[in-house]
Amino acid sequence: MNKALQQVREKLGHLTLACPPTLWLQTGIPMLNRVIGHSDNGIPYGRITEISGKFSEGKTTLALAFAALVQYNGGLVIWDDLEHSFVPDYAISRGIAACPICKGTGRSKDEKGCRDCGGGASCRSCDGSGKSGKGKKCVDCLGSGEDAGEKIDTSRLIWLRPYIGSFRKKNAQGKMVADKEERLTTAQEITAEIDSLIGLLRKTNDRIMVVIDSIPAMLPQSEAAAGIEGGSQFTEQSLPKFLGHLLRRWVGLAQTTNTWILAINQMRQNVRTTGWFTPGGNAFKFYAHVRISVNRKFKSGDIIDRGKLIGFQGTMFCVKNKTGGVEKSRVGYRVLFDRKRVEFCNASEIAPPKKEDVSAAE
Repeated sequence: MNKALQQVREKLGHLTLACPPTLWLQTGIPMLNRVIGHSDNGIPYGRITEISGKFSEGKTTLALAFAALVQYNGGLVIWDDLEHSFVPDYAISRGIAACPICKGTGRSKDEKGCRDCGGGASCRSCDGSGKSGKGKKCVDCLGSGEDAGEKIDTSRLIWLRPYIGSFRKKNAQGKMVADKEERLTTAQEITAEIDSLIGLLRKTNDRIMVVIDSIPAMLPQSEAAAGIEGGSQFTEQSLPKFLGHLLRRWVGLAQTTNTWILAINQMRQNVRTTGWFTPGGNAFKFYAHVRISVNRKFKSGDIIDRGKLIGFQGTMFCVKNKTGGVEKSRVGYRVLFDRKRVEFCNASEIAPPKKEDVSAAE
C-alpha cells in the first residue's frame, strides 16, 4: 500500500479489507467461464451477476444449477423466493442438497413432519386432526396431523419468502411499537434480512451465494403503502430508486464478504414500442459486474424423443463482463427434464439469438 495512503487511513481510523476476488467457483467448462466469469478461474465470489430473459427461458433452472455447484464446493446459498416459485422437489432434482435426515421426503420414519428441515407444525389442510372432511386420512399430512418439512438441507440453503406478519418500528418517542395489523413484507425488509444474514454467516462461511428470484417481484415500501388503487407515477419509480440504493450498498458488501449475488430479471415488453426491456431501471447496468441474456429457442429448440418433449435448449449471451470474461461471447445450454444437471455446449450448435433479444439486454 502507498505509504501516504496508509498514513491517512491510520489517522482517520479506517480499517480496510481486500476487495479483489480471492475465491472462485470453477465450472470446469471454459466456454461457460468466458460468458459468466473469468475465462480461466471461473465465477468469482464477491461480485454481482444479472441473468435476464423472457418467460420460460430457463433462468431459474440455470440459477439452481449454479447454486448446486456452490453447495458442492462447500458454499452456502440464500435463496430469496420473491415469486413463490421455489419447488423443493424440482430443486433437489436439479442438484440442490436434500435434507440429510429425511432424504428429501419432508417426513420422519413415523410419517411425521421432519423437524430437521422445518416440519412439525400443524397441517393446514386438516388443522392438525389428521383427517379429511369425510373422515378419511388426510393426504397432505398422511394422517400425522403435521406439515412436512421443506425437504432441503436447511443448513446449506436458506429459503426466504415474502410472508405476512406483524412488524415493529420506532414511534415518535423512540420506543419499538408493533403494527396494529399484519401485512406483507416489503422488499426493504426482506433485503435487510439478507443483509443481516450475510453479516452473521460470513463468520462461519467463507463463500456465500445469494439468489434473488426475481427483481420484478420485489414490492418496495412506498408501493406497498399506496395499495392497489393508490398507485401513481411516483410509486412506479419506487423499484428503480430502491435498487439504486440497494446495489450501491451490496457492491461493497459482496466484495468484502465473498458473496456472489445472482439476480434474476424478467424481461418485459413495452406496449408502445413493442421492444423488450429489463425492469428496475439502470441500477444493474451500472452496478452488475456480469450481465447475461438467456435466450431459449422455442419450437426449434425443443428436444423431442419419440414424439415426447424431454427438454429444451438455448444460448447464454454475455452483455457485460468485468470479471475477466469475454463480452459478446455465447454458450449453449440444454435443460433435460429427467436429469439433474444442465448441459452446456458450443453456441454454434444452437441457433443464434434474435437481434431484438440482444439489443433489449444491452
